[in-house]
Amino acid sequence: MCRMLAYNGDDKEHLRRLTNCLVKASLNDPLANETHGDGWGIVAITSNNLIHYRSHLPIFKDENLEKILNLLDGEMKVIIHARQASDKKLVSPYYSHP
Repeated sequence: MCRMLAYNGDDKEHLRRLTNCLVKASLNDPLANETHGDGWGIVAITSNNLIHYRSHLPIFKDENLEKILNLLDGEMKVIIHARQASDKKLVSPYYSHP
């Protein structure tokens, strides 16, 4: 089962702390004792930006996460999804749900 984070607010540091929790849970999920390393994605809306990014890399290995978070400011609506694919054959750079 995948892990998700939804955030609505304007506190960038709070979003970073929540995202860090998602990254840690994706690396070693304490509820399921498994890794959510089959890709990740983010959709974020701010007053100045619309960001959509997805990757087949695990969220805990993708250096673009920090770059994307740096682009966010002001009022934000953010959804981040860390994937655990039920069918590992579907994980690829060409199709990476979400």
